[in-house]
Amino acid sequence: MRAAAFLCLVYFAAPSFADDITLNSGDSIDEALYNASSGDRILCNPGVYDGGFRYYGKDVEVIGVGGPGATTIDASSWVAPAVSFRDGEGPGAVLEGFTLIGGSGTNASCIYVVNSDATIRSCVLTAGDSTNGGGIRCLGGSVSTVTVEDTEIVNNTALSYGGVGYFEDATVTFSGCHFEGNTGSQALWFERCDLQMSSTTIQDNSGPAFYLEETPTTLTGVHITGSEGDYAITYMGNGVTPGKPVFDDVSTTSGGIYIYDGEATLTNISVNGSGQTGINADQTPLSIEGATITSSYDHGLFIDASGLNSVKNVQITDCGSNGVNITGSTTLVIESLSVMGSCGGDGVNIRESTDVAIDGLVITGWCGGNGLWIKDTVN
Repeated sequence: MRAAAFLCLVYFAAPSFADDITLNSGDSIDEALYNASSGDRILCNPGVYDGGFRYYGKDVEVIGVGGPGATTIDASSWVAPAVSFRDGEGPGAVLEGFTLIGGSGTNASCIYVVNSDATIRSCVLTAGDSTNGGGIRCLGGSVSTVTVEDTEIVNNTALSYGGVGYFEDATVTFSGCHFEGNTGSQALWFERCDLQMSSTTIQDNSGPAFYLEETPTTLTGVHITGSEGDYAITYMGNGVTPGKPVFDDVSTTSGGIYIYDGEATLTNISVNGSGQTGINADQTPLSIEGATITSSYDHGLFIDASGLNSVKNVQITDCGSNGVNITGSTTLVIESLSVMGSCGGDGVNIRESTDVAIDGLVITGWCGGNGLWIKDTVN
């Protein structure tokens, strides 16, 4: 019996390693992106770099190693955005640590996103000048995902909508951001989006802070000052499901909150100085717990919706009409509600509602009408 010998040859493909590409002031980021591969990092030393570049569909991190105080992308001489994500980039396409100076023109925002993903981290976006979306303009045909972290968006201009940003058909996340001094019909415009925003301040922008249309929205730790217009936040649900706005630890010192057709949950809310109603839930079942509403031109709290409405731990002070106005509630629960100061109408006005439970109602001060007025209501 003969033994057979076998020779086995095994071939291994050489591993592919991501590269770090280092640039110095004046080098072309656009050229580096064109030649890069997904997974690479482009490390930009402090200095000034030309804007007007795109990511060419690659998941590349472009990083200003000195941070936004030392590293600038300047597109001021371009009739184009400073940076574009428009070739189907994925979530690995990152811009970090720059001050961006925007261009001017129809789409000349600091950041332009279309049918792509983009992550913006630790940047300052300024001097963008666009028809819509001075700081960021995001358009969809398919859904984009935009993540913005620890970023300032300041002193940008939109001729129409969204001095800070204009978003369509996108999943959008903001965290740890600051928006100030932007000009447009409102600071932020969202249409058919999914929005999550946390730990963000919105200060002294022209127009209201938010216009939200068919955009499920979660706001947590969002604080608005210097908003213009009657309502700092306008939410138009338009019957879209899911379309439930959830606001927690949200404050506005100028302008109220208007929600239409959205089934809203509000906790730890502060509204001061609304030019209309402090919180207006129009065709919107509302659960509100932990709120202070002060100095509203019209009602303090207005609810006109069937279904379950719950008002707990709410304090209303000084309003031009009724402190609380509730119409058409199928089930209404009121716990620990106080109406104080001066109300031009009734303290609490409840009409055309059923199954009403009130526990802990205090009405003090002056009311131009009744303290508590209930009509066409049972139980």
